[in-house]
Amino acid sequence: MYNVSTKNTGSFLDTVSTINASFPMEISTDLSGNMSERRNVSANNSFILEVAIADALDLLVPPVLIFLGSVCNILVIAIMKSTYFHNVSTSLYISVNALVDFGSLVFVLPPHWIHVNFPWIISRGPNADIMCKVFNFVGWFTSDYGIILTVAMTIERAIAIRFPLHSVSWCTLRKAKRVILGLSIIIMLKDFHFAITSILVDENVHDRLCASDISDSTYLYFVDNVWPYLHKVFLGISFTLIILSNIIIVRSVRESDRLSMLSSNEDLPNGSSVRRVSSRGRQLAIMMISDSITIVVCTLPFAIITTMEASIELLQGTPKDRATGHILFSISLYLLYVNRCANFFLYCFSGQRFRLALMELFFSKIQRCFSNMGLTELFRRPNTDKRYTISTILNNDELKGTFTPLNISYNDNSC
Repeated sequence: MYNVSTKNTGSFLDTVSTINASFPMEISTDLSGNMSERRNVSANNSFILEVAIADALDLLVPPVLIFLGSVCNILVIAIMKSTYFHNVSTSLYISVNALVDFGSLVFVLPPHWIHVNFPWIISRGPNADIMCKVFNFVGWFTSDYGIILTVAMTIERAIAIRFPLHSVSWCTLRKAKRVILGLSIIIMLKDFHFAITSILVDENVHDRLCASDISDSTYLYFVDNVWPYLHKVFLGISFTLIILSNIIIVRSVRESDRLSMLSSNEDLPNGSSVRRVSSRGRQLAIMMISDSITIVVCTLPFAIITTMEASIELLQGTPKDRATGHILFSISLYLLYVNRCANFFLYCFSGQRFRLALMELFFSKIQRCFSNMGLTELFRRPNTDKRYTISTILNNDELKGTFTPLNISYNDNSC
């Protein structure tokens, strides 16, 4: 799906068929003691294994990522719309990021999966290149946009935790919407050339669906000498900002912890508030750091692979070299999509409020079902007790260890 050139990778199926046809003869010669051909058989076995690994990755990994990522991102969006999160600017970044990830998983990855496994299904008519212009541009855009949204979210949280008195006026929903719109325009301009130059790959290319037309010498120069470094600069600046923001968050959390220790040793009037800020900051630090590490681990390999393709023609050479390049490309590509499935699990691991909101989401559905069955009291307190809600648990340290689903007015009769 992602590529910067139209390099011919050769036909794996034809090569494998040739090897299989000659294999019995090679084994027979090997039994006669020919050491040279024994090495050839070993090399052929290794090549067949690499082709089998590449085929297994292309067949099995995308469906799992599509299903898992779609469910997880839908849950993230639903949780960000809950009572506690929907007015928080960071929640808007998370929701947009989840929506982008969901769109990429259901719109870009399925055509790639169809092509690498069932290439005869892909139409090669006169409008095939238009399809690739859309898919290739959307693929690159969603990848880069997800990175830059994480950068913006991390910077905003660093500002909020470092300057808490100004966070109310600086970190607002209105400003977050402007930042999100502005960043989308920047990424569109960066990746727009894919919407112009992308074409359907040749029939003997099996590891991706779309490539870039480099028949024009000017664009070829751009692909080989400008684009790889432009993308490196983009990733370098993004990763640097993420690291610096996390350093600010960690240092601020350590300061909060120190104040929390002082408040526990001394009877300060605002001791409870300081401890609460310290606890929230620690959770935030864990979430931001884990998100940052995941971004780097899942994004950097693909950047390296695309750079290597442009400079040393990774997928050229012998059939074995092409098989190895296919495996490396598939692993790096699917790591990008792993990152689009991982945020839900990172938030569950590091965010107590996120876990509580997730529990509320499921228990409210159970409440609704049992309310229709007349068994509501098994799952919620009486309607007169208004204290036990997720909102009060989140804002009251004394009640954080208790969970009871919200008292909800049930108008929906569906379970």
